[in-house]
Amino acid sequence: MITQRITASIAYLFALLFLYTGFSKIIDLTVFKEELSLSEFIRPFATFVVVVLPPIEIVSAIMLIIPRSRKKGFVVSLALMVLFTLYVSANLLLNNHALCGCGGGVERLSPSQHLGLNGILIGLAVLGLYLSRHQHSNIPRIIAKNI
Repeated sequence: MITQRITASIAYLFALLFLYTGFSKIIDLTVFKEELSLSEFIRPFATFVVVVLPPIEIVSAIMLIIPRSRKKGFVVSLALMVLFTLYVSANLLLNNHALCGCGGGVERLSPSQHLGLNGILIGLAVLGLYLSRHQHSNIPRIIAKNI
């Protein structure tokens, strides 16, 4: 029971995050594209990313809200967070600053805060995926009892 609550809480956290950032990007589509165009290695793909990424974030959020599709939603969330982290890291290494394009208030984070947040979110996505895949085994129950 507790593992289901933990899994649902993580899923709702990601759903809120991806709905917020996805719709923020859609609302400021021009700004989002301009921010992506500042990155040399993303510039050739900026239009594609602008068209594809916000809907993927929103669909991922919907998948996380629906229990039957939650496992797939965690896989998409994990993939997105890893890609976002690689993007921010590459910009930090190549440009000496983190170009984000995340949308909303997340853009205001410093590079270290951004990478720290992404690390935490990657860990939560892994935990959510693990718990959702092992919902009926004894291992998560043992872990949950010790939390």
